[in-house]
Amino acid sequence: MKGSIRAGIPPLLFLVLLLLPGCTQASFHLKMLQGAYAYSRGHYQDALVAYLSFADLEGEEGSVIAYNLGTVYHALGDETAFAKWKQAESARDPETRFSAFYNLGLYYYDHGEYQNAYLYFLQALRLEPDDRDVRVNLELAYLKLSAFSAAPQVSEPGGTGDEPPERGIYLLDYLRKKEQARWKAREFAPPEGTWQDW
Repeated sequence: MKGSIRAGIPPLLFLVLLLLPGCTQASFHLKMLQGAYAYSRGHYQDALVAYLSFADLEGEEGSVIAYNLGTVYHALGDETAFAKWKQAESARDPETRFSAFYNLGLYYYDHGEYQNAYLYFLQALRLEPDDRDVRVNLELAYLKLSAFSAAPQVSEPGGTGDEPPERGIYLLDYLRKKEQARWKAREFAPPEGTWQDW
């Protein structure tokens, strides 16, 4: 999962959730917290049980459950993770969609399908342009594509396929230059209050 989970449920939130046991939304969030807590502690079977209790939900909650189930299945070494992440890629929540795209990119990369990995990393990059891991993985997928074919035919979904194959390398060069400019600007900026006025 993206990010870290705190070690416990805040007491006030726990009290509110206990007072509303009949509310479906509250029980959903309680199960989500229980699943996330179990996952963070490495108790994958407990997390799986918590998430599976709401596996039949549809809509946004269903997408979040599908993503979390995919993450637990992946931790257990189960190939079902792929199908769950595919379900989650249609989420309206950009963070859930980003995580699904990123994990699908990793899945395809690990299975040697560099074309699909490149496309999913590109979609993740559009949602989170400042994410360094996505940029690195996008470049690695592109380099693998270049190594396996003289002219990789990388076209985006919905594209005509007539784009020049060098388009991906221009994107990577642009990102590399932008990152270098960012570091140079920070590197040479003097700390505040160190300038002396002569």
